[in-house]
Amino acid sequence: MKECLLSWYGITDFKASLGIEKSGPLLGAILSTHYTEIQLLGYTNNAAESYSDEVFDSELASLNRNDTAEANNFVYKWANTQPAHHHFIKWLQNKVAENTKSITIGFTPVKLRKLNDTEGIYAAAVRLLEAIAENSNKEDIYVTLFLSPGTPVMAFCWAMAALKFPQFRKRLIASSDPRKGPENIGLPQEWMEWYGKQMPLEHRNGKYFDMIFHLYGDQRIPTYLGLKQFNCKSHVFITSAGYHAVDIMKQFVKEDIELLELNVDAYNPKDVQDKLLKFIEEKDGIQNQKIGFNLTGGTKLMYAGALNVCRQLGGIPFYFNTRDKKVIFLNDFSSKPIVKIEKVKSFIKLNSNGLSIGDSQRKIPQQADMISLTNYLWKRKEIINDIAGEIKKRYFELRKPFIKEEITVFTDNDRNSYIKIKDRQYVFEDASQFKVYLTGGWFEEYVYNNLENLVKTKKITDLHHSLKISYETNNATTLEKFLGLTKSENNQLYQELDVVFTDGNRLYVIECKSGRAEVEHIMKLENIVRYYGGLEGKGILLYINKVDNPIVVKKAAESKNVRVFDGDNIISKIEEFVGLYD
Repeated sequence: MKECLLSWYGITDFKASLGIEKSGPLLGAILSTHYTEIQLLGYTNNAAESYSDEVFDSELASLNRNDTAEANNFVYKWANTQPAHHHFIKWLQNKVAENTKSITIGFTPVKLRKLNDTEGIYAAAVRLLEAIAENSNKEDIYVTLFLSPGTPVMAFCWAMAALKFPQFRKRLIASSDPRKGPENIGLPQEWMEWYGKQMPLEHRNGKYFDMIFHLYGDQRIPTYLGLKQFNCKSHVFITSAGYHAVDIMKQFVKEDIELLELNVDAYNPKDVQDKLLKFIEEKDGIQNQKIGFNLTGGTKLMYAGALNVCRQLGGIPFYFNTRDKKVIFLNDFSSKPIVKIEKVKSFIKLNSNGLSIGDSQRKIPQQADMISLTNYLWKRKEIINDIAGEIKKRYFELRKPFIKEEITVFTDNDRNSYIKIKDRQYVFEDASQFKVYLTGGWFEEYVYNNLENLVKTKKITDLHHSLKISYETNNATTLEKFLGLTKSENNQLYQELDVVFTDGNRLYVIECKSGRAEVEHIMKLENIVRYYGGLEGKGILLYINKVDNPIVVKKAAESKNVRVFDGDNIISKIEEFVGLYD
């Protein structure tokens, strides 16, 4: 049988290898019983990568171990470096050999963001256990996890990792007295009960739940992700009265999925706990099912009440970290990538409270020619504002051509409209679209046309321009419920988004401005992005002319979710901005 000891090694062990301490906890544990294999983890300091074995050996040879200050300075300098690791493992192998023990010793250096990087420490422990599981028959291995070496956080993470691998025969040991051998350590009974209720490992943290409880509040994206991330036949939305969670979320699931709503006092954790327990008591068979708790939304006090019930029920709590694009399981800190929200309209439908989403109403004829025209106008953008101003002032008098350098605009007796550039002519049969195009629509077209390349390269997953959101609906009751609108207010435009896209993780809304920059533009876009895109939504304000208003520049720098771009390279700036969140 393979008997495997897993441990970090710590400062005391390192001191023992230097002769500063008589013996470290790790050597004592190895010599106290029989093991066939030792697998060690060692924290490695990123800042000390350039340290060499030669310098280490030289300084060690001249070290005065009886000078406490000199010895401590040596340990402080060299601990957690590659030379220190090499020295320690060689020393440990020699000590094991001296005691006539035949043991395989493996070592894995671990780089962490900081010494108590919980996620990094836990991930390293799990990876080691997974490697042992892959290379061993679970019937022929006995795993011992040694908690004493390293930091308290390392010991805690070993305990959490142990719970993740119920297929191993294992024990936890610790040594509080170096003169005595290690003693067995039991995990708290509450932890054992919680994990004992959970499903077998092959189902745990997978894609399947029988029921998921969602904390539902102003931010709806985490709830949407909870619906899409997992295969689950029943969802319960824990929310305050008036949020109408079922009405919003039913549009994203099949008809055979059960959606329920549990109204609670969002600022009273006991009320949350009591109503949840009552709901569970009345729901037959729920105690024997695999239950998930989506703790991402809602208030902190809702979180406290729901987490307590989750523990009692033996459920699996999880949290959507949309910034890092991970769903984190709070029972063992493991994580998985978040499913993508690939369609712009999913974001809009989620947050628009029953409003209707249309497609672009702009109908530009001769699309290939219009792309050529749009690109030309971008190159001559310095004169377009003059043309746009003239059209706004005397649109109905354009039967007499208006000429600005090489560009001529006019309408004929049949109300067809024309843009003529030198000897090339572009025709607009829809006069209203002609006005829209030349007074700013061409700028939106330019941005949209160039961003299509990002769709082709899959840097973004969905792209729209002139996306119209309106009061149009066949369900007047929905509008009355969410917005207090009457049937007579139907068929009215609520919002139009110039250009909007998603990279599958967050929503980006672009506003194209041909005039001067104003602080109000930033404030308006901040609200639009926060409403439709949630906390991780991003807004982009584009200006044809250079933004040199110091107040606007300051406001843009202060904004958390809006960026302002101007100048010739706006497309590359957008692409670079999206790349920041890959």
